[in-house]
Amino acid sequence: VVRLPGMLSAGEYCYWRVRNLGDCGWRPAVHRLEFFKDVEQQHPIEAEEIICSCWDTEHGNKETKGPQLAVDGKSDTSWRPSVPAPRALQVWIGGRFALP
Repeated sequence: VVRLPGMLSAGEYCYWRVRNLGDCGWRPAVHRLEFFKDVEQQHPIEAEEIICSCWDTEHGNKETKGPQLAVDGKSDTSWRPSVPAPRALQVWIGGRFALP
């Protein structure tokens, strides 16, 4: 579960994303991504679209390797970026939300 400190807004949408803060030795995996309306994490919200910097295009397509795998509720799936050893702030996963 990730709490984000800020958001980016554009047009009628706002975007939240999670980025790797440090260098990764190998492709990180995100098994569960959730967003909440409140700091107490009592009111989950669903993104209209799950977005990411990239996905594992070498072993599949967006349908089989895309960011939706981080929010599908399954413990045996995950999103992984295509970058073998991401540098700090190089890869990200997030969501697009309608503004309230």
